[in-house]
Amino acid sequence: MKKETKPLCQSCGSHKVVPIVYEMPSRENIKLVRECKIVLGDCVIGPDSPEWHCLDCEFEWGLYMY
Repeated sequence: MKKETKPLCQSCGSHKVVPIVYEMPSRENIKLVRECKIVLGDCVIGPDSPEWHCLDCEFEWGLYMY
């Protein structure tokens, strides 16, 4: 998982922003979800799949580059 510096939420301005990871859940990913360091996306990545998730307001944005 390689992501650049985390942005501020484009909706509420929160710093509590995490990347969305699109892959089958692994033990490591489950651990990161529990630690609120990532959220898991769907199994299917499309051209409109968001890259970032705000933990405060649940807003998702950005285009995931696959």
